[in-house]
Amino acid sequence: MGSDARRAGIVLGILLLASVAAWLLWPRPDAVIRIARGGAATVGAGPLGRSAPLGDTIAIGGSGWRRVELINEDTIPHQIAMFRVPVGSTSSYRVPPGVYGGLCTAHPTKRAITFIAR
Repeated sequence: MGSDARRAGIVLGILLLASVAAWLLWPRPDAVIRIARGGAATVGAGPLGRSAPLGDTIAIGGSGWRRVELINEDTIPHQIAMFRVPVGSTSSYRVPPGVYGGLCTAHPTKRAITFIAR
């Protein structure tokens, strides 16, 4: 019985270590844009980053292609700069470095937004 308990402990330890490694190494978005009901949008750095109101410029750093995730909790589809997200869904985009412009089409003012991927 002692050897079975020891094996079970080793297996559980390996599973725990693998789970922590997967959580740390799993690819996360470089920016998360969340659109709440009513159209108010926030932008944050990944799922655990702090969020701030969406401004006229969205800049994310790093090297190479950037991953942007948009979450639309509103009742209408949105397009923020070159990103489109249907009602009630999450869309993920990979963007090469560059400067991009566009509009937020869901708002009557059609405010211009600049997206910068460094």
